[in-house]
Amino acid sequence: MSRNLRNLIVSTHPFPQQALKRQSRTAPAQPGGIRRHCPGSATPQRAFHCEAAAYAPTAGRSFPLGSCSAPTPRLALRWMLHRASHIADQLDTPAATPVRHWLNDQAEHEHALSLLTRGETYTFTAFDDATRYALSACATRSAR
Repeated sequence: MSRNLRNLIVSTHPFPQQALKRQSRTAPAQPGGIRRHCPGSATPQRAFHCEAAAYAPTAGRSFPLGSCSAPTPRLALRWMLHRASHIADQLDTPAATPVRHWLNDQAEHEHALSLLTRGETYTFTAFDDATRYALSACATRSAR
């Protein structure tokens, strides 16, 4: 991999360490021609699509606040926490309080990880006077 391409991946990938660690490999054939799946192989694996959006129901509009693809439930949750922190920093104190509470709620984080691991969608929604902020992650299939 050229140095310039490597720097581009590191600077633009939401989880740089995972971008550089990915390698395609398959275990040697077992007796009878059966191949075992190894982590990082080219077979489809679960990935997680994460997104943040702001909705203004009275105006009937939505505004995307970011999205990413995460290779694990924990990294999906980490992205959601990072975006929630940015959203809380921009809200007034009364609206930011529930978001800051969610940022420190370890039991809720474990619940989110449990749902994502089972392939279910997890969504956190916060409300301001006229705006709803939604952060969600859902399992997808991705070919590596």
